[in-house]
Amino acid sequence: MFLVEIDMLKYSGTVRNSYVMRELKAAWQWWVTELKNGCFELAARLRVRRTEDVHAIFDPENLCPASEKWVFDSEIKSWKENSEKLTKSNRSDRGISISIPLSLCLVRTSDYPIVPAYELEQIIALELSTKTPFSADNASWTWRQGQGKHTDVILIKKDILNRLKDLADESGTVLREIRAAGTNERSRPFEKFETPHSRKMRFIKQLSLALLLSATTLASTAYGYNLVLKTQSLRELEENISNLRREAAVLNKSNQAYEAKTQARQELFAYKNERTSIVETWARLTQKLPKSVWLTELTIEANGGGIVGFTANAASLIELLEQDSTIEGVSFSTAVRIDPLTKAERFDIRFSRETPL
Repeated sequence: MFLVEIDMLKYSGTVRNSYVMRELKAAWQWWVTELKNGCFELAARLRVRRTEDVHAIFDPENLCPASEKWVFDSEIKSWKENSEKLTKSNRSDRGISISIPLSLCLVRTSDYPIVPAYELEQIIALELSTKTPFSADNASWTWRQGQGKHTDVILIKKDILNRLKDLADESGTVLREIRAAGTNERSRPFEKFETPHSRKMRFIKQLSLALLLSATTLASTAYGYNLVLKTQSLRELEENISNLRREAAVLNKSNQAYEAKTQARQELFAYKNERTSIVETWARLTQKLPKSVWLTELTIEANGGGIVGFTANAASLIELLEQDSTIEGVSFSTAVRIDPLTKAERFDIRFSRETPL
């Protein structure tokens, strides 16, 4: 929704407690409170609306009973008296709805299809403009629903309406609407006027709409700002996860290398425990052989070895070497021979190496 990069997003951990978010939250709470109060006030107004609205009767022939409270005749005196009463009751700004008796109107009953009110008005208007001599310049009309398809079309001359408006202007009476007697709110009035109250209500509606749009914009801005913060936090979290994965991979490689070195060291120790080293075998032979022995050849292999040399008594060497626990299978590989020069016995002894117990 919002593609604005904000430098302070790196402080997303503390932005919920920031000044901007606190102000947005306070504004939102204020709007909710005002909206609730407005709803309560509107409900209260709707309950008393019918009692505050003044419904009067235009009776030029003085035929209405005395019990009727709001009656206007064709004399300016009655209009001024009623206007003063309206002013005293603080209901003059709402305007009056004045009903005209059907004796002053032309009533024509016709059958029309049962359709919604706005479609019925279009049908009646088309019929009046094409089939009657009446027009919007010399007459005004309304309708009253009867039984079934029967509908009363009520017409009145413009002269009568103009006379009523002149009397209202002269007496200072505020008119809200002029309608035919016996019609309800569903039927259209002959004429409807703007009153101070209607202008006030229109202003309140426009103001409420503006406040609603402002609150919606404010909420959208807060939502977008929060969305940007969450997106930035998600990016940081993904980046942290990626870094941790890389660190884990490095640690895993290090651990594997350490385990490989440890295993190699353990295998080397096991190999050393299983076998005697060449140096150790050499040292043992040096300790075992008497000083009278002269070696001319020493062979040490992985599994054995051999010695070749001269001594005064070669047979005693076999018994001497067999006493070493790391050497086994000691034997002459060739027959013992007497050296003609030194008269010493020349020997060639072979042996095997084993792990000591």
